[in-house]
Amino acid sequence: MKLLLVDPSTIFRMGLKAVLAETPGASDLEVVAETGDGRIAAELAVALGAEVVVAELHLGDRNGISLARQLGRTAPSVRLLMLAQHGPEAIVHQALAVGAGGYAVKGQSPAEIVAAIRSVALGELVLPPDVAAPPPRLVGARPDKHGASHAIERLSERERQIFDLVVWGSSNKQIAGRLGISIKTVETHRGHINGKLRVHTSADIVRLASLWGMLLAAPSQPTASGSNGTLPQ
Repeated sequence: MKLLLVDPSTIFRMGLKAVLAETPGASDLEVVAETGDGRIAAELAVALGAEVVVAELHLGDRNGISLARQLGRTAPSVRLLMLAQHGPEAIVHQALAVGAGGYAVKGQSPAEIVAAIRSVALGELVLPPDVAAPPPRLVGARPDKHGASHAIERLSERERQIFDLVVWGSSNKQIAGRLGISIKTVETHRGHINGKLRVHTSADIVRLASLWGMLLAAPSQPTASGSNGTLPQ
């Protein structure tokens, strides 16, 4: 089975590859590529024939939900397993609603992660024990063109990146620095976002994100490898 690993932490990707190589019964799992850039993950999955994408929920200047949407559009046959140190239940449910096949926690055992990969590959819903399953109508759903979720789909990829950073509490100056663009360009994008979503302030954007279950925590910095048989964090 061909896997693509997507995580901003090089240490974690190395650790997961090592775990897959050493876990009994996982010899058929082949990592065909790895990347820390969620923007090119879907393209890599298609180009390399990946069957399962194992991706961090928090991907730098975008998030795993954006990746799930992109895979749904360009590679619907590819299965997606989301990974995170922790993820609010509402965010997990949203990822499932736009096409993710399951969610696993990085602190789970190697055998559990391998089992989650296999289950997702078979089209089965995978969740850790402490996350409740969403209503069946939400799993694999697509936004109603008249519903609130559709408003997000009106945003360009750059506008969506800025939307997420505003939700994370970033100022225009911080957004400009993080994305490598000018403050004036950020302000222009913010104007487009406000118009498309019919909002006026950052607080309005945060309220919309809360209403839609999209309050993601800011991505954490990569940490050193873990111990005691768990995957590196």
